[in-house]
Amino acid sequence: FQVVNAVAYLHSRNIVHRDLKDENVIIDQNFSCKLIDFGSAAYFGHNFLFSTFCGTMEYCSPEVLKGNKYRGPELEMWSLGILLYTLVFFENPFRSLQEAMHAEIELPWEVSEGLFQVIAWLLQRDPQLRATIRNISNHYWVKQSVDLRKYRFQDVLKKYGN
Repeated sequence: FQVVNAVAYLHSRNIVHRDLKDENVIIDQNFSCKLIDFGSAAYFGHNFLFSTFCGTMEYCSPEVLKGNKYRGPELEMWSLGILLYTLVFFENPFRSLQEAMHAEIELPWEVSEGLFQVIAWLLQRDPQLRATIRNISNHYWVKQSVDLRKYRFQDVLKKYGN
């Protein structure tokens, strides 16, 4: 999962993107993913808390929606969960800010146990219990290999593109 690797790279350098969303991930014809739009990116540290809202409301974590201060990575993990959910189900898991603040996930259809674990861990309401980038990077579902030679970019674009 290339986006996970990109976020891990940023976090390893104490940088948070702060606007992870589907519109900020581009994919080239070789299926290489790139993060774009670093306009909200910032450095984070253990002793520093952000108090300003950045990013896109639909990808914002419950604690930030409530106006709480945050370190950064925990918001990023929530946004990664929204991104994953959106890529799988073609919709945001929450239809309103109230739903996002309650953070109760209902999947529209059944998925593998591994995918469910990753989504549920990323969209954990309590930021202290939410997955870290290291947790997700080491999860078996994220680490499984995908043979991209089985796919043609044009076919995928026809099926899922706008």
